[in-house]
Amino acid sequence: MSVDMAKRGFGKVIVLVCLASHAVYASVSAKELLSLASSQFDHGNYKKALKLIKSLDVRNELDNSDDMKLAFKIRAVSYEETGDHKRAIETIKELFFLDPTYNFDPFDTPLSVVKLAQKEKILIDEKNKQIAAAKPPEAPTNHDPLAIKSPNIVIKKPLHESLIFLPFGLNHFSLSSSLKGGIYLSLQSLGLLSNIGAYWWKQSYLDGFGSAKLQDANNKGRFETAQTVQFLGLATWLISFGVSVVDAWISFKKSSDEMVSSPELTSMHDQ
Repeated sequence: MSVDMAKRGFGKVIVLVCLASHAVYASVSAKELLSLASSQFDHGNYKKALKLIKSLDVRNELDNSDDMKLAFKIRAVSYEETGDHKRAIETIKELFFLDPTYNFDPFDTPLSVVKLAQKEKILIDEKNKQIAAAKPPEAPTNHDPLAIKSPNIVIKKPLHESLIFLPFGLNHFSLSSSLKGGIYLSLQSLGLLSNIGAYWWKQSYLDGFGSAKLQDANNKGRFETAQTVQFLGLATWLISFGVSVVDAWISFKKSSDEMVSSPELTSMHDQ
């Protein structure tokens, strides 16, 4: 009887200890529990760290992805170091599901866990490739085939070469270059307005050409100034227009070289 009573008493003690432990863990926040597990983990106490972290619902109780990844890392390493190889692999899979680009630091992670993670990543990559290869191509719709765009293909409407000869910056506006278009518009407008204004200024003196009106040195000087301004205005317009055409041609060629066309769309268009 004394032995049975002792066994019963010992059993009650174990139950009380478990209940006390559960009560302690329940009173600690998920963040604090993770911190406690991390501390044990850093000191190499994998069993204690695993005991703490196993009572934590990682996905539901932690709201920070870095904390989740730390919890999964502690689990994976602790499982492997305590001999539970299968659960270590399962935890690594969960970690890669959360972050496919995650890498275990070889400086603070056992080599066995690093190798497990590398194998799992290779398997996951191969499976993703198989899924991508088995995925059927998207069937074209009944809409206009020219409106179908393949992924990563940019289809631009080609511009006609004659647009580069438009004056007053319109050639650059058509090439979607508003800054250059504004510059050439200002230069050519200034040149043309100067030419026209100087023409009418000079014209006021032409009516009296050869008369006493131009015999006066001041009048003659104004006439020659107006004529110079007229030529300068015309030269400004011609030079800015020529430069604008050359600049537009370079931009046009560059835009044409960068344009991407789809062979499939070309063949459908030919049909």
